[in-house]
Amino acid sequence: MKKVLVVDQERCNGCQLCMMGCSMKKQDWVDFASARIRVAQLDNDLSLVTTCNQCEEPLCLTACLMEVIQRNTKGYVVREESACIACEACAAMCSFGAIHMDRHHEVAVSCDLCSGNPVCVGFCPTGALQFKESMDESYDRRENAAKRMALAVRISGHLGP
Repeated sequence: MKKVLVVDQERCNGCQLCMMGCSMKKQDWVDFASARIRVAQLDNDLSLVTTCNQCEEPLCLTACLMEVIQRNTKGYVVREESACIACEACAAMCSFGAIHMDRHHEVAVSCDLCSGNPVCVGFCPTGALQFKESMDESYDRRENAAKRMALAVRISGHLGP
């Protein structure tokens, strides 16, 4: 059974330790711009965690001009960053805002679940991040997206612009 990264937005305290752990794993130093997971402070006591949803049919994969985004043998969406030309087509196609530019290396980056052992989970002091087996991966992804959207709507106080 495949594992998925589950985010409990309500439990996130905004500490950004997940970003620190991720950047250390990917770059060997703390550099939030290189982290593949993002934590945005929406107001004093609410934070929004954004990470790759590992979509069943990822639009980023089909949008990539250099075909550097693929599924690995474990089924996770990954990218060969050294071949990225930083065109940002993948980022434009991601409905969840999970792909961003690493301006230090001029490549598009997103969470690859650390090849099946996401470091961010171990750094999260509140348990807001969990990597667990899923009976229905599609449901888990939709639920994560819905919770993220509900939190954003609650902060903004409305559905429109």
